[in-house]
Amino acid sequence: MNKLYLGLAFHSHQPVGNFENVFETAYQKSYLPFIETLEGYPLLKVNLHYSGILIDWFENQHPEFLERLRCLCHQERIEVLTGGHYEPILSIIPEADCKAQVEKLTHTLDRIFQRTPVGLWVAERVWEPGLAETLHDVGVDYVILDDMHFLHAGLSQEELVGYFITEEKGKVLRVVPGSKRLRYTIPFAEPSVTIDYLKEIARSHSDALVVMGDDCEKFGVWPKTYEHVYQNGWLRWFFRELERNRDWLQLVCLKDYLQTHKPLGRVYIPPASYSEMMEWALPLKVRELQQRCVRRINEDPEAERLLPLIAGGFWRNFLAKYGESNFIHKKMLATSRRLDILRGVIPSLMAESYAKLEKAYDHLLRAQCNDAYWHGVFGGLYAPHLRSALVSNLIQANRLADELESPPPVAAENDFHRGRRFDFDANGIDELLIQTRQADIFIDPNDGATVREIDFKPCAAAVVNSIKRQEEYYHRYLFQSADSGEDVKTIHEQLRAKETALDKVLRYDRYGKSSFRVFLFPPGKSIQDYDRQNLSEIATLAAGEFDYHMDRSSGQRTYQFSKSEQMQIGGSPQHLQISKNFRVEPAKTDSFRLSCEIKLRCLQGDFSSWELGIENVINFLAPDAPDRYLTVPFEPNWGEHPLRLDSGPETKAQEEFRRPLNWFGILTRRPFVVFTDGWRGLQVSLCFDRPVDWWMVPIYTVSQSEEGYEKIYQGSQILAVVPDLNWSQGLIRHWMEMRKLSEAG
Repeated sequence: MNKLYLGLAFHSHQPVGNFENVFETAYQKSYLPFIETLEGYPLLKVNLHYSGILIDWFENQHPEFLERLRCLCHQERIEVLTGGHYEPILSIIPEADCKAQVEKLTHTLDRIFQRTPVGLWVAERVWEPGLAETLHDVGVDYVILDDMHFLHAGLSQEELVGYFITEEKGKVLRVVPGSKRLRYTIPFAEPSVTIDYLKEIARSHSDALVVMGDDCEKFGVWPKTYEHVYQNGWLRWFFRELERNRDWLQLVCLKDYLQTHKPLGRVYIPPASYSEMMEWALPLKVRELQQRCVRRINEDPEAERLLPLIAGGFWRNFLAKYGESNFIHKKMLATSRRLDILRGVIPSLMAESYAKLEKAYDHLLRAQCNDAYWHGVFGGLYAPHLRSALVSNLIQANRLADELESPPPVAAENDFHRGRRFDFDANGIDELLIQTRQADIFIDPNDGATVREIDFKPCAAAVVNSIKRQEEYYHRYLFQSADSGEDVKTIHEQLRAKETALDKVLRYDRYGKSSFRVFLFPPGKSIQDYDRQNLSEIATLAAGEFDYHMDRSSGQRTYQFSKSEQMQIGGSPQHLQISKNFRVEPAKTDSFRLSCEIKLRCLQGDFSSWELGIENVINFLAPDAPDRYLTVPFEPNWGEHPLRLDSGPETKAQEEFRRPLNWFGILTRRPFVVFTDGWRGLQVSLCFDRPVDWWMVPIYTVSQSEEGYEKIYQGSQILAVVPDLNWSQGLIRHWMEMRKLSEAG
């Protein structure tokens, strides 16, 4: 039998902002036992990639693990791959940042292992042709991609038995195809299945190379894999089979094979990722069509050759599919441009300022971690703590940039205030960004003049941080989901639910999650209607396009938005005018107030019986943690206790009203409500110039993860319903106050 070389590459990663217990669990169930098992088979060689996030964590929590890896490296038993330090999608960040990410991890690995890595793990295998030039420039010799990349380029499966050359503007990079078939058999089929497949290749190819590159987490972290891989001995069984067949099958460090074997040819690879990712990136309706095509092609005897011709989606379309992903991405790009300008004006000789700039730049690189930019089984866009971690790093970077651009005076904290109207999110329409020492406020005139986000700098916290609920392809399978039985399966073959009746919490939003949104709706509506998107509000007032200008006549900057709307309701003509005037109020160092005067006028028709509500969205991440809650302090002159709808115990009238953040209910006739986040030391108050009724509704998404389908709290939407609106005046004053608490958890 011909000799065959096998390159096994295992990728390990945890995202920025993930919980400490998740790191430790993955270490104990996957990273450590995998290496312990490998140490017992001295004839085997593998290729390992750890994201810089994990390397930093190992250094702090388990330096002994790095020592074990160092010994294996010096024994030439492992090759360690570089990548972006904080595991970004390399093609969507500025080129300078891309190089900085790779150089940071390369230097870290060189320091720890005394070996300069030459191979690179491409995060999520998201490839774009321009990467060849960038990676060549930072000393990368080769990358591992999926076989699907090469099939999309026109090659056949039979040709993928080595490596190829690609180039960009004459700068060469070696590209190595990984086998999807091996991704699905390792470790989910008996080792003999993998060995038999490799024998097929060896019979028809001499001196060939086959590569399997995939997540190390599927060896212990994925459902049921710890028992399967370690307790039941699958990995030892697999390693014994590899050693038993070493007369014709040789495991290699990839750099060694590439140094001694010639490339199979030149190839130009189109933008691609692994096949599942390209399916997740498709819009819902297109994915339905794509899956129909897949089912039909699978009926054809030549299905394996035909399926690669259906390319699926393009990773960047996550930025079109999810506005929240695009918003974080554009915020990241704006921060990168800002720091790049500062780098050009702050010489390295200014040690203190330069150190502050380098700290800001590291926050930026952290915010480029890929997980929260996309949604799929492994994507973290639906995980609020991962989105929050990215945004928090961007806020910290911008807070440091504020100090570098405009150092605060000793006595005054309110000197720094600027408003800019520009196309912040690259959608072809201008938005408004207000920047102060305490907060950055993003207002969208084309979405009802709503506040899309408030970045509160003293706590490095985004206040809204929610997500628009939309239909996902897997929602139709919620009724079918169940435990997958005793068999261990790859994530992509499982239908699992972490809890029952998930279909009951499905909601699909008409608007993005923002604050200061105005709802004008007919009488007789309830909180249940609000929850189920059945208010029948006037959509053009809630989310229409507003005119904008700034007024300086009062000595303060007032950002004014207005709209005039003519419509037909019940066959009768109606004419409404609405204005929203935002003002940033003077505040102390660790507090902030954004006020809004809302004025409604009815020029034609009759809305006297209609209800007016102003919606805000707040997400403090943990829905029922004891250090996060909403309160209404009791005041005797407010009359009866505010509780009207509540599933919890009764509250005595003389006590402060307090509930967890995910409380569903109504508070009546109260001018303000307070939300407290003791973990981050943040308190937000929503206030009105009159008593209002507060409709509190938790926001849940049903999303897909490695563990299965799950319900995730995405904050609360709070509708302040103004009772007995005086249409002759039509003026409501509403403000949001933020302050940093003296202590955080």
